[in-house]
Amino acid sequence: MKSKIQNFYFTIFIIFFATLLIFINTSRAQGLIFSEIMYDPQGTDTGNEWVEVFNNTSSTLSITNDFRFNNGTNHVMNLISGISDIDSLNFFIITNNSQNFLNNYPNYPSTLFESSFSLNNTSGVIKILQETNLLADQSYENILGANDNGKSLERIDLFLMDNNWQESYIVGGTPGLFSSVAPENTAPVSIINVSTTTFYVGDLISFDASSSTDEGLEDLSYFWSIEDITSSTDKIFNHSFTNPGIYNVELIVSDGFLQDSENISISILENKQIDYTNQIIINEFLANPEGSDTTEWIELKNVGDNIINLENFYIKDVSGKKYTFSPNDFDDLNLEREGFFIVDYTISGITLNNSSDSLYLFDKNDNKIFEISYSNPEEGFSYAYFDGFWEWTNILTKNAENQKQIINKPEAIIDISGGFFTESEINFSAANSYNSNGGELSYKWYINNYLKSREEQFQTKFETSGTKIIKLVVINSDNVSGENIQSIEIKDSKNFSTASSSTSSCNFDGKSKIIISEIFPNPKGVDDAEFIELYNPNEFELDL
Repeated sequence: MKSKIQNFYFTIFIIFFATLLIFINTSRAQGLIFSEIMYDPQGTDTGNEWVEVFNNTSSTLSITNDFRFNNGTNHVMNLISGISDIDSLNFFIITNNSQNFLNNYPNYPSTLFESSFSLNNTSGVIKILQETNLLADQSYENILGANDNGKSLERIDLFLMDNNWQESYIVGGTPGLFSSVAPENTAPVSIINVSTTTFYVGDLISFDASSSTDEGLEDLSYFWSIEDITSSTDKIFNHSFTNPGIYNVELIVSDGFLQDSENISISILENKQIDYTNQIIINEFLANPEGSDTTEWIELKNVGDNIINLENFYIKDVSGKKYTFSPNDFDDLNLEREGFFIVDYTISGITLNNSSDSLYLFDKNDNKIFEISYSNPEEGFSYAYFDGFWEWTNILTKNAENQKQIINKPEAIIDISGGFFTESEINFSAANSYNSNGGELSYKWYINNYLKSREEQFQTKFETSGTKIIKLVVINSDNVSGENIQSIEIKDSKNFSTASSSTSSCNFDGKSKIIISEIFPNPKGVDDAEFIELYNPNEFELDL
């Protein structure tokens, strides 16, 4: 009987002990385990991937020549540094480029193996085998992190079988060391910057949170509130008050875990009278667009030193048609310094006359601060302001600096033919003159500063010899002119004929002649480029 009782208790003990061993073995990972994976290093992957293995046994394990690293294919593991006997609770590294690894981790103290492999950047399964025996295996996915940011995947607890992984908190990971620990988070510091704490009704106030700080360098979020009036989540928050009083402004800055707040009081005084003259102007407008006149527009420009809020400013034309700037029509009525503001006809309803009209700009206190009148606008041209004067231009610059119309001067070219002698007919032609802008040209010919002709071509005779100054002026349809001046020498035909007949060394007869047709006395730069051109108007050669 005693023996049976002893056997019963012994059986109970064996069952309990076996159950305890099973519990211990299921709650603690055994053997070789993968403890860290650098599968997608920042930048180039080639030669920079590695895995960390941990000996989670109570004895030393020898890595022999029949060990293989497997990422779908077996790869030989070559010992580079350290010893192949891995003590209990120690690490070793397998890398695909030992030189790169040691350059990146010069203080790495443990065993290093090199193997030829490449890890998938999306997901994968890695293994260690001894011949055909599976010693360790591990799957990974990029949803866990550590993809192309310089960090690794770390097993958080090396003694649990569960897949408890994290992205390393340290750039470069922790090869040969236990997993990294999250740094202690500190609350950000909320700081409000504002130019002063006293303003007037209507002033545009800029509240700036840019100086708020956070030691952890996390991305900060911002929340502004001004009592029950308004709120914003912008880093820089602009607001203008419509009523006098003292207002509390609060800024809350958060790093996603911890937050800080700051409060300031703003005093808003009764509205001061501001003279907006010479601070905001009508800068350009399109009175006669090509096609439908519903595409007309008016442009304002802030030429002052401060931001101007246009609410309740208004524009009128000579007929009394009025448009008042309203937040119902625009998301933002603030006009920055040197900024532009466009009011389209579809909003203003102001029709600019195609004959003549006037525009007036008033501030919110009904003070007229700018006016401009115009007449006879050409289709497709805007009227633009240029430092105190206005010009029509076909270069429309909506929301940009005005540009003057570029009009090229026409080119005046003089062609002269005929005899350069008294009583001989000489032909003057401007036919080769041209206008690069296109369109017709008109002409004015002057001889010795006297207007001679308005035709493209004309003929004349000179009764007296001497130097004659010929000037041609060509004018295009934009009333832009170009000119050319030449001089010709008129010889006395009687004297020239006598001299020719008495000179036996010349081939000239009474009808033969040669002329100086062009002179270049003053070239740009060096005068070596000067020249004199001769012209033979005869139908036969002349020996010079």
